[in-house]
Amino acid sequence: MPQGFKSKMRESVHHAGTPNAQRFFNAPMKPSSAQEPKQKSRRKPPPWLLNTMTALVGILTLALGVGWLIRSWIVDMEIPYFAIPLVMCVPVIVAVAFRNFWD
Repeated sequence: MPQGFKSKMRESVHHAGTPNAQRFFNAPMKPSSAQEPKQKSRRKPPPWLLNTMTALVGILTLALGVGWLIRSWIVDMEIPYFAIPLVMCVPVIVAVAFRNFWD
């Protein structure tokens, strides 16, 4: 690139009303790791333990949901049909959220 082109570009940018343009164009690039402070990484449990804990969390959540359905059926004398799909789906969401805690 010829020297004249660089100086003309700087002059045209400076005359365009941007006083900090030279600082912007001449600023060195910083790597993204320099901008973020180092955080202590959490130790990930072994896969067999993570799989077992995820399954237990899902089964526990399903048991709580089914227990609530049975309780509401006995106490209120009616089954909340709107809640049956939720009781089936929420344990999966909870188990995935629990597993992603370590990712």
